Amino acid sequence: MLFRLLAFIILLLVISIFSIKSSKLEFESNYPDLKVEGKNGIVLNDNVFTLFSESFVILVEADGYVSKTFEGNHSLGINKIKLEKNPIKIDFSELEQLPSSIFINGIEYLKDMAFLNEGVNEIYLEFDEFLPLSMNIMIDIEDAYSLKSNLTPINKKTLIFNLNEQDKIFLNGKEVNTSDILNLEKFVNKLTIKRLDETIYDQTIVADNNNSYEILLEKFSKKIPINFVQKDVDVFLNNEFIGNSVSYLENLSNGDVISFSKKKYYLKKIEYKDQEYFDIDLKPKLGSLLIKNSQNAKAILSKKELKAFQKPIELIIGNYEINFEAEGFAPESKIITIDENKLTELNITLLTYKESAIKNSKKRYANQTGIDLILNSPGKIIIGSDTSEFRRNKNEIRRKVEITRHFYLSDSLITNKQYNKVMGKAGGDDLPVTNITWIMAAIFCNELSKKEGLKPFYIINNSKLLGFDISSNGYRLPTESEWEFVISMPNIKGEKQKIYPWGNDEELKETIANLSDKDSGNKNIINGYSDSHKKLSPSDSYFKTASGYYDFLENAKEWVNDFYTEEISINDTNFIRDYIGPNFGKTHVIKGSSYRSFNLSELGISYRDDSEKGQEDLGFRVARWIY
Repeated sequence: MLFRLLAFIILLLVISIFSIKSSKLEFESNYPDLKVEGKNGIVLNDNVFTLFSESFVILVEADGYVSKTFEGNHSLGINKIKLEKNPIKIDFSELEQLPSSIFINGIEYLKDMAFLNEGVNEIYLEFDEFLPLSMNIMIDIEDAYSLKSNLTPINKKTLIFNLNEQDKIFLNGKEVNTSDILNLEKFVNKLTIKRLDETIYDQTIVADNNNSYEILLEKFSKKIPINFVQKDVDVFLNNEFIGNSVSYLENLSNGDVISFSKKKYYLKKIEYKDQEYFDIDLKPKLGSLLIKNSQNAKAILSKKELKAFQKPIELIIGNYEINFEAEGFAPESKIITIDENKLTELNITLLTYKESAIKNSKKRYANQTGIDLILNSPGKIIIGSDTSEFRRNKNEIRRKVEITRHFYLSDSLITNKQYNKVMGKAGGDDLPVTNITWIMAAIFCNELSKKEGLKPFYIINNSKLLGFDISSNGYRLPTESEWEFVISMPNIKGEKQKIYPWGNDEELKETIANLSDKDSGNKNIINGYSDSHKKLSPSDSYFKTASGYYDFLENAKEWVNDFYTEEISINDTNFIRDYIGPNFGKTHVIKGSSYRSFNLSELGISYRDDSEKGQEDLGFRVARWIY
């Protein structure tokens, strides 16, 4: 056992001996107090040893020299090492002036941090009052260095051409005497020259030599300021255009003629006679205005009130837009023309809000959502049906209504596309929107009103109807009276001229509507009748009334504004003004017929039904008053 242990130890020694690497260290000088420390090996005398590794790292230190970490390789046999002397501080105290900037080998140093390295050092020094000093300094065995050199004072002659006696010279922020020759005695010189309070020269001159320096200024010319009362005045000198509202003129000679011209003002000419400035206030070409009005109106021009009702006022000639306003009347604008030396009389009569709304409302227009609306004038209508009418239902209560307010009504049913656009949804087609409740239709009307900046008609909270705002001109559902009025076109007594949308004939002779035909698949159909759609169709597919409306006869039934009732009031013998239905109820009136309709009873103008829920063949159209 002992023999095996001795054999193992001997083997390790043999392997270690053959794995030891070594090389010699050779120093270029006899460095004082030399210390060598091995980082990954052993240093003995001038030899370094490592185990297994060909490379080695040592730290070399010596008094007065920069410590150095040296990386060597045994394969070289001899590794030569040179240490750099510690930098020595340079002393500037023997110079006439301490330098303001110090550059050693291209690097700037502070005075207390300026050191020289062993070898050649390129020195560049700048001074406040002496020319820069540039030199090379060789450092070998020195331990300190004091710089000695004769400095050359700065005396840089600066020649200024075209200097005027009115010019002011500022050197390094201080005003100096005006002179064509200026001696610069500083290394950095901030030179500013002002002429009539305008800076004409502003540069920094670095005096790195005493060579003369030249500055060429613009030649002085006398500038005559111009002060204008009016804006955009054209200026001419001896009939030659100079510019628009120029701030000054220069190089004028006595006798020159300056002209000032502006549209709607008289031409002004001035002869130059050594004036120091020009104050220009052109005389306007004037006319007068007298306004006549018996409504205590106010006239507003550019946000200012015109006092032109009692006696004429003067205005500069031209065209003006004057806004008129008076309590209880609609505002109105007028364009007038004021001619030179002439009196313009304007007779203005404002319209009431109602008159203005009627005058300015188009007979037909498309709103922002693309809904086409037709304007309807007031009139009378006796809604419901006479007991002698063959197709009559008992709920078709007769009621006399006088419509006193002009109103718009959409020419067709609201489509899915229009509904989605207003309600913030994407997509949709051109078929009538159906399967929505009455309150959903009312909410749509309010949202459409808000979109167009109109006051909402319906007062709704949490999808519940609280009331109506009859002062609103926002969108709403048409009333039952308006619905029958538009389609029946009654005479001046309110009597309907037809029973059905197409007339009084009880037979449909043409396929003019989307009804329950033989191809519809419905259980009940109109015998012998055929149209092009089994269910809903685009609104403009069939019959259009003489006044331009679609779908009153067919396609989809319609919600109207009124609560449903079959009661007859004691006032029904007289015409009721602007009747919008009962004040309350459980259900709402439904008017019109649909693609499911098959009998004459449903096709009559007076036909009415009621519900509180949406249906797949029930849509709506919108209306609104204009005042």
